[in-house]
Amino acid sequence: MSIKITPELIAPCGMDCGVCKVYLTTVKSGVKGKGCTGCRPRRKKCAYLKGQCELIRNDRIKFCFECPTFPCAHLKGIDKRYIIGYNTSFIGNLLAIKEKGLAAFLKDEEQKWRCPDCGGTVSIHDCTCYEWGAIQKKR
Repeated sequence: MSIKITPELIAPCGMDCGVCKVYLTTVKSGVKGKGCTGCRPRRKKCAYLKGQCELIRNDRIKFCFECPTFPCAHLKGIDKRYIIGYNTSFIGNLLAIKEKGLAAFLKDEEQKWRCPDCGGTVSIHDCTCYEWGAIQKKR
């Protein structure tokens, strides 16, 4: 299952919901009302930061890099967790969006998370291709 990564799948914190294992499982199952369809499509704004950030909660910014205190302590904490656990930086994602634009970031993400064997989407969380279930090498 190759997922088309769209702007709506990039959360304000820089998470690409299109490569999340919960999102991929939800889309693959096709069961409505179960799992997760991404932060923005669920109108959750940002599952990680919305509780701590008034700007996100009140739709005053689209991405955290628009905040005058970017990167805040909350974002730094999540970023550290994802760097250690998944070799991905939300802050790095946000800087790439800011510097290159969202369209270029989306194109890079689709290439980065494409299964080299079948073209399906590989999850950031478990390195599994959700097209055929094979575990790919850790990134």
